[in-house]
Amino acid sequence: VTFNLETGEYSLVLAASTPTTMTLQPADVVLVPELPEQVKVLSLNNSLIYYNDQDAVFNGIAAAMGKDANWTKHTLLGKSLKTHWDEGDGVAEDGNPGAKMLVRSEAWSHIILQEQSSLPRTDIETFRANVKRWVDYIRDYCPNPNAIIIVPVNWAYSGDWENYTAFNSTFVKNYQDVALDLGVTLCPVGVAYQDVFDLEGSEGTLTWFLDDRHPTLKATYMAAAMEYGLIFGEDPQTITWAPDGLSADDAADMRGYASRALNGFTNYVDHTAGQVHYKVTVRDQFGMEVEAPEPVVMTLSDGGDIDADMVFTSNGTNGEYTVTATTGAFTQNATVKVATALTEVVTYPAIELNETTLSANEVFDVMGDEATATLPEAWRIDRILTGTRTVGRYDQADDHTMYSGGVSLASNAKNGTWNFGDNAGDDRALGGISTGVADGTRCVNVYAHLLNTGTKDIENVNVTYNVEKYRKGNNSAGFAVQLYYSIDGRNWTSAGNDFYTYFAPDSETAGYEIVPGETVPVSAVLPAKISRGCDMYLAWNISVASGDAAQGAMALGIDDFSITGELPTIPASQHYIFVNDLTGWDALGLYAWGDSELFGAWPGEASVGDSIVNDTNYKVFLLDTNGGSYHLIFNNWNNGLQLPDYDIVADRDYYFTITSSEVTEVIATVVENMADAQARFDISGNEVSYPGTITVYNIHGQVVATGNGSASLTHLDRGIYIVRGQGNHGVSTVKIAKGR
Repeated sequence: VTFNLETGEYSLVLAASTPTTMTLQPADVVLVPELPEQVKVLSLNNSLIYYNDQDAVFNGIAAAMGKDANWTKHTLLGKSLKTHWDEGDGVAEDGNPGAKMLVRSEAWSHIILQEQSSLPRTDIETFRANVKRWVDYIRDYCPNPNAIIIVPVNWAYSGDWENYTAFNSTFVKNYQDVALDLGVTLCPVGVAYQDVFDLEGSEGTLTWFLDDRHPTLKATYMAAAMEYGLIFGEDPQTITWAPDGLSADDAADMRGYASRALNGFTNYVDHTAGQVHYKVTVRDQFGMEVEAPEPVVMTLSDGGDIDADMVFTSNGTNGEYTVTATTGAFTQNATVKVATALTEVVTYPAIELNETTLSANEVFDVMGDEATATLPEAWRIDRILTGTRTVGRYDQADDHTMYSGGVSLASNAKNGTWNFGDNAGDDRALGGISTGVADGTRCVNVYAHLLNTGTKDIENVNVTYNVEKYRKGNNSAGFAVQLYYSIDGRNWTSAGNDFYTYFAPDSETAGYEIVPGETVPVSAVLPAKISRGCDMYLAWNISVASGDAAQGAMALGIDDFSITGELPTIPASQHYIFVNDLTGWDALGLYAWGDSELFGAWPGEASVGDSIVNDTNYKVFLLDTNGGSYHLIFNNWNNGLQLPDYDIVADRDYYFTITSSEVTEVIATVVENMADAQARFDISGNEVSYPGTITVYNIHGQVVATGNGSASLTHLDRGIYIVRGQGNHGVSTVKIAKGR
């Protein structure tokens, strides 16, 4: 298009379309044609699966059909897959394992990723990104990296019948686009919702809806039957079981709809058939899809065959194979990994830390001076033969060294893992020596496994150790020790420059008569916390500082390790809400509405810690405002239960006892606050005693009572007061809440 700005005239010239790019999708697939003996399903879901317990319905079907299968769901009502991701690596705010922690906890055979109800239709790119981050995470962190990933197709809301078909069409198109891109498998639940509309109209479709989006029991049964058919490769029509409350006719109808949708739908990745359906797309210089310049020729490296319809069929042989598409001058490759499910989660000894044990140390002296010394429990070591500055895997590392020694190490001392030390003493260090010879050691890693067995995060983790040098090395790059950390012992993050120890090159490669010849102490705070219930792995990589040449190596070891952490502190706040939780719920959230959405969007905030007050354990919530009227709603963290509103004015601390049915404010005469648990106050009835002078202030800072040795609070109104005591022990302060 040519446009004249002065005259407004324009001209059009037809530009020829020229093919410029070609894609072959799905580009990377894990295909699992054979199911393990036990099927273990995890879903990261919202209310669409939560309503009517689709997991339990599936488990009932599977048990009746003689299958060893169990579905575990992780629900965040009304939330997207991104919200699951944002729960963090460990225990989530509700006190239960977060989604990532659950993925890492079991060798799941199948993981279901359910997106928020409308997002896949309205924002495909966010949907794609949400699924991709979970696909990548599962492949990297799940004990079964070959887990089959299923994404159930959502459906249009009821009521807007004019757009119902168009919206469902968009759902299916967008889901298929993401499945093609990421190599996941779809469960076409939304297709069945369209089928019933096509066959029975809005009247019949409404019986599937509890409200504008959530399924009734029969619709949940249909979806569970479809998941069963998809996972086991069986027609849902063969199912014989149905849950209580569902008539035989309705159950049969639902099995029919599940069968119709599933059998009429083609997945790009069909695990039970052992097939991958490929698609070649050619685009021109304008990004428009165009015909291939020549017929597409598909070839396969091995592992089965690929037909004229671009369908790969596995021959059952595990391996990683290359699929190649060629048309004209364009060639693209895709990878298909045919695999079986890994079924076991192996646990390893760990250095356990918790609320009562916040430190640990290791000096390695228990190893003795044997060449093949057994390492202390929870420690491992390996040598990497394939490259320098490479961290391996904890689960594949050794629990013993290869060689022992340290005094006057020769320039040709053996490469590998070493138990270093003075030949006559018991002071040991753990490390190794690299080499440049073929098939030799390129670097060495020392590993430690930590586990937070407590119920609180461990923060400000200080790691201290010595890097000891047992032989000089004349490699011009010098040698270095870098500390890494990981939550699974496989995927590593550098601990940064504070944990990087560099040794400049020496003029010779020779040992020391007195060892260690050089010691560099390291002590710093890790840039990560140890989340409650989570592992942390440490790895010290001993390697040439740069380049690939590992000869002329120094002999370096790690010694005198210690680690110390701290428990989180309760943040400062203008006021607090203390809750004696007797609900029996798995989690507790606190939401507030009124003058502002004080605790954020539903379900609000989680407790920030615990406090023992008058021998009662209270969960502590922040009330960081002064003034304003609010309605508190205690809930089980967005899992369907909540207590009646409780109205407050945010001008003081509050103490509550809550059960599964009611909220009761604790109206004790005086409640000692957590602010100064060590204060030397004796509080009895309306009398406060202290070995010295006592001054009582109201929340405005005005003196309202005084005394020497004791002070009476009888005349004071209900509210918050600060009591200050001064005596031979110095000054102590306590916050109290006076009841009626």
